[in-house]
Amino acid sequence: WLVGGTCFLTLLFGIMYVLMSKTVYFWDNSTYWDISRMLSEKPINFDFFKEVYNSIGTNDYNYFIAVPVALWMKLFGTTRISYVIAVILFYVLPTQIVIYLIARRMKRTRLAFAVSILCIPAFVYNAVIGFIDVAGVLIGLLCYYLYFTDVLRNKPYIKSVLLGVLLVIIMLTRRYFAFFAVSFVTVMALNAILF
Repeated sequence: WLVGGTCFLTLLFGIMYVLMSKTVYFWDNSTYWDISRMLSEKPINFDFFKEVYNSIGTNDYNYFIAVPVALWMKLFGTTRISYVIAVILFYVLPTQIVIYLIARRMKRTRLAFAVSILCIPAFVYNAVIGFIDVAGVLIGLLCYYLYFTDVLRNKPYIKSVLLGVLLVIIMLTRRYFAFFAVSFVTVMALNAILF
């Protein structure tokens, strides 16, 4: 119930922040909101996915991580509050849950919960001001959780394929996450060589 309550409070904070904010969002703070609105107005067909695919290699801000948010906005409207709720639901809350799962490995539930809570402000703040980059953080944490825990220990091939897919996906979110992917593969190689 602690995790559920924290998720609820995070969502409530995001909604209240947007409702009370008098900020005019522009440039980086509105880029993915604009992309999500644009995608939400398009029919979901082959051309939709072709445009998302083409944006990956050609646009500074590709459309890949905006697709779930755009689908949400197609159903619930293109307002700023709808955008922020979608980012929180699809990226911030899952990130908080994965942080909690990682922290829980400390075998101290209260400490794990405290660690999870301490990580929340940075992710929530970035989400409410318009940044969607927490999607990459979520994928990176999933890589960490998958590699450094006993999950799928008896199925190393599935684990390796999943890690490979996640590392490709993280590079598709934002270009600078390629640094994470390269460094993570380097750590995996060093871990295999040294341990």
